[in-house]
Amino acid sequence: MARVSPTLLSLALLCALPSLAAADQPDPRERTCIDRIAGMLVRVGEDKLASRLKRDFSKGRVQFGKLDPGETAAAGKDFLDRLTRKPNVMTLNREKAFQQVADYRSASGVNPLLLGWAATIAHEYVHMDQVNPTETAKHETPAWLESADAMRRWLGVFHRDFERARGMKEPERSRLLAELETYVGELSLLCGAMAADVRKLIEHRNALGVRSPKVDPSKNYGFAQTKPHADNLLRNIRALRRTTAKPGTGQPPATPAKGRFVWRRQSAGYAMIYPDAVAKYKAENGFFSTGAEGIVQFGYRVGNEQAKFALTWNPVPDTLTPGQSIRMTVKVSDIGCTAENVGAGGGGCEVWIQRSPDGPWEGWFINQPGVETKGRQAPQSRDYVFAVPEAKPGMRLIVKTTVFDTLIGSEFVVVYGCE
Repeated sequence: MARVSPTLLSLALLCALPSLAAADQPDPRERTCIDRIAGMLVRVGEDKLASRLKRDFSKGRVQFGKLDPGETAAAGKDFLDRLTRKPNVMTLNREKAFQQVADYRSASGVNPLLLGWAATIAHEYVHMDQVNPTETAKHETPAWLESADAMRRWLGVFHRDFERARGMKEPERSRLLAELETYVGELSLLCGAMAADVRKLIEHRNALGVRSPKVDPSKNYGFAQTKPHADNLLRNIRALRRTTAKPGTGQPPATPAKGRFVWRRQSAGYAMIYPDAVAKYKAENGFFSTGAEGIVQFGYRVGNEQAKFALTWNPVPDTLTPGQSIRMTVKVSDIGCTAENVGAGGGGCEVWIQRSPDGPWEGWFINQPGVETKGRQAPQSRDYVFAVPEAKPGMRLIVKTTVFDTLIGSEFVVVYGCE
């Protein structure tokens, strides 16, 4: 056997070092995500939290990793570390962060999803300061109370900016109002989604059938109270935008700008997709399905076991503005399955447009990945983000949340008309 010279071996190792070092380098998009989320935190007045996020990322206490698709972030220790003094670590969903933050592109340059990431960071930092945080009321209650306080604080920031915009000249005023419309609309959606999440955490724990709530039901989390204030501010912002000053004059026109159409809700309802099959399937498999805006519950028998699921989502606003970014968070949960992996429940979101009264319906936002879970498995969720299309007289738009409940589908449909 030929012997390798120690000198040659050393040279070979030295040549390999750059490639090994390069393999250990983090994806530069991680730093982009941190900088943009921190920028959003500064935008809403959370300067100290923004600095802490950057500092902890540089120290490795905030990192990126693979989480369940429905999770945005998680904070705490691994099980083996719980008896040590090792500090908590926050893990951000790498795939979700890259998609919604680093790789996000917008013609306006404003990313509404950053507000949700900022809220997540505020929530998770409560857990970062806890001792061995767990998904129990002891630890989740203060985190959700901080989320509610953050929504109120940030709405106050946006309200002050709106008052400041009243005295600004063009084009600065229009730019600020457009930004505020995006962020306040997103804050309203977040309040609705988080209010629904808190209700579900109080009602039950799906994962193991444990009935003790994950948050203290005696507390007032305030999301439902903050949302109407956000909606009212949003209306005022849009009203001021409709009276935008003429370029170069600094004065509003005598009448609102013409030709600006929006989508107004006309009707909404829940229906079975294949109604003729319901009676037979119900008799043979104990199928049931009930629905209202924001939630559909359904179930059926699988042999001797029972499958029972709920699909929930944040309702879409009554008024949609062309170009507005809408985010729907659709979540599916086990609400009473009697065995592990029994059955399957899931769903998704679609948007269709009809360009004339008698014209065909065209898919505007379709063929998106669905979300699904099985019996005794953790809830799963997915964010669906779409841009509202242009509105013209005679056109209609529908936004529907479709439930995939075994052989029979059902859907909740919101119909919009142009005004």
